[in-house]
Amino acid sequence: MIKKQYLFQLIHSLSKSEKRYFKIFCLGQKIAPNYLQLFEATAAQRQYDEAAIRRQFAGATFLKQLHVAKHYLYRLILKSLRNYHHQSSPAARVRAMLHHVEMLFERELYAPCAAEIRRAQLVAYSAHLLSAQVDLAYWQLRLFLAHHSQHDTTVNAVDEAQAQAIEGLRQLNRYWQFSNRIQHYVPDPDERLLRDPLFNRPAPQDNQQAHALHQHTLFSYFLQNGQHERAYAVLREQIAFLEGQTTERYAQSAPYLTALHKQVSYLIRARSYDEAIGVLDKIRRFVRNDSKEGASRSALSRRNLLRTYNVELELYRTTRRTEAGRALIVEVQDFMTQHPGIIPPEYRLMLWYQFAHLQWLHGDLDRALHWTNAIIHERFGPVQEVIQGFARWLHLVIHFELDHSLVLYHAVDQIRRFLKRRRELWAYERVLLRFFSKASRCPKADWPALKTQAQAQLFAGDAPLMDEEALGYFDFREWLGEKA
Repeated sequence: MIKKQYLFQLIHSLSKSEKRYFKIFCLGQKIAPNYLQLFEATAAQRQYDEAAIRRQFAGATFLKQLHVAKHYLYRLILKSLRNYHHQSSPAARVRAMLHHVEMLFERELYAPCAAEIRRAQLVAYSAHLLSAQVDLAYWQLRLFLAHHSQHDTTVNAVDEAQAQAIEGLRQLNRYWQFSNRIQHYVPDPDERLLRDPLFNRPAPQDNQQAHALHQHTLFSYFLQNGQHERAYAVLREQIAFLEGQTTERYAQSAPYLTALHKQVSYLIRARSYDEAIGVLDKIRRFVRNDSKEGASRSALSRRNLLRTYNVELELYRTTRRTEAGRALIVEVQDFMTQHPGIIPPEYRLMLWYQFAHLQWLHGDLDRALHWTNAIIHERFGPVQEVIQGFARWLHLVIHFELDHSLVLYHAVDQIRRFLKRRRELWAYERVLLRFFSKASRCPKADWPALKTQAQAQLFAGDAPLMDEEALGYFDFREWLGEKA
């Protein structure tokens, strides 16, 4: 099922300009019209629905092997993206030039081949693209052999350049190894990691990727060992380094945004909420400027904007700042309206749940009900099933508070079916289902006693049935206790 959605996910990741280019690309390549029709039909869907595709194209020859048509279309889109973005970043430019080098070499056009290598080296060395430097040195050596020109000084210089690039890659590999095995240094009372030659000196200043891995590893190390102030100092240093870079904006955007998101998480954990909101605004400003500089970043930009919106809404929900949350909902809705069809389903689900929860906290039950209904009626499939479940629990709470006994009675059956289709019911779910089922069939005067009973069943003793993670989605302990 997941593989069937690859084409859908790829198409819905495209920007408007990428879609327009693909259509022009197909016309130029004289691609059969049925592939463009399949592209348009898939782009029009909000969730992948193969049955609808088959109905729409009933009788079409390609339906006999739809999986083959989808695979061909998928590869066709990737090819058009490769053409569209061949100049989008230093790495993309060097890859294109390496292809040129290979073609020129095969035609024995050695002088233009050498010129192309020199052009590629300017980009590869300025952007610290170590693997590209290794590849370019390989082609230089092949040129020397083809020319029967093996001047010791020149060959030795190329050998040395290649060896340095390989050593740089080896160093990056060691950073990756430390980063992926940081749990081996928790706890680390003797500070073994800090005595390693990679970490007993400042982070490399001449290679952005090495610097990012060095700082990421130290941040994780200090954080997991409970040294929060040292972790935050490393993070601030990394952000300052990235903000001072003069290399191309694209090259620094991913590590920079990652560092800012980590800063937000740290500030929220430290309950510095206003400062966290300031960093979220900073991320949004950077992303909006970044997306203006090229369509290649549009999908990344959307996801980063959506991530900041979700985090800020959750912050307002957690801190009960409902007025600020409702104001942000207006901004987020406006963004979603301006970009219909390109919001990934997981983000649409998360944001709708934040909308519903904030409106409920504010006491606007009708608006909250609007969003829980939207989630229930949308076909999200296997996406974020935990949030889908808690949206249904919130739906029951709202109907309970609106005194909708008859609707509550039927809604209990609906959530029971939803949960049972996916797995065995958990203990706390059985308690809540019994509570809402009884509440839908008894006088309102009995509800306080039912709530008190449910609270005791869920949270009495040292082993409550609902853990803190579940309560983070909806705090039944607070709801049952304060309103009993």
